[in-house]
Amino acid sequence: VALLNQDGRTVRFYDDLVRGHHTVAISFMYAQCGDICPMTMANLARVQALLGERLGRDVRLASISIDPARDTPAILKGYAERFDAHAGWQFLTGRPADVELLRRQLGVYERDPAKDRDKTQHTGMLVFGNQARGRWSRISALADPHKIFISITRWT
Repeated sequence: VALLNQDGRTVRFYDDLVRGHHTVAISFMYAQCGDICPMTMANLARVQALLGERLGRDVRLASISIDPARDTPAILKGYAERFDAHAGWQFLTGRPADVELLRRQLGVYERDPAKDRDKTQHTGMLVFGNQARGRWSRISALADPHKIFISITRWT
């Protein structure tokens, strides 16, 4: 699946984000969200600070928009700047069908189809894994930042 990051560059989900000996932590969000997304991104900014130089090397963060029709790379760039995202934390958008495929494959959707169609009801889970180790898990993106840090760095 090809996505676009906040700089307008193409990012291949598996080849560029997942494959390798690092851990990738993936959240889903949208820039116009006025509820859970800003809290989640602020929490991930605290995790980013804990990662320090490990960000981009041992751990990669990826926040994927569930509103790709509105969340252009330019919108995502402003959103990334709002949370002081450093290199190693990408904000991504893509074709709606591709974003939906990723949500389904990663298990980040609501079982109730009506609730799932309402993007304001999206799940606040952080899916993380290390492909080389074959290990994947999830944690609430609103969990204590230290707990998230320990969880996402244990396989690096």
